[in-house]
Amino acid sequence: MTIQPTEAPAVDAGETSLRTAMMRAFAVAETVTAQLHDDPTTVTVQTNYDGTYSVDVYFHNHPDYVARFGADFDVPVSTTHNYGPQNGTYTSAQATVNGVKVRGWALMNVQVAA
Repeated sequence: MTIQPTEAPAVDAGETSLRTAMMRAFAVAETVTAQLHDDPTTVTVQTNYDGTYSVDVYFHNHPDYVARFGADFDVPVSTTHNYGPQNGTYTSAQATVNGVKVRGWALMNVQVAA
């Protein structure tokens, strides 16, 4: 058996910085999730139009969980009515953790609220 060493393909600086930003967002997602009092429905890391990454923490039908998220991260919570197909109340709070934007949010359907 012969082993031939190979070289890793070159990674350009732009890709490295984007990957670094993504890994930072994943680390923030883990840190935030560990600090939450309530279990989120989903936690997602996503890229934004400006090339940064952010974290979304979704609490299905639990605006009260978003309120605790806001209190835990000392950020204001806003509530608006959503007139879209999922007619209901949209509650959100946005914090910045280690340079990454983190949004806690919930959409409570009108049927659930009734």
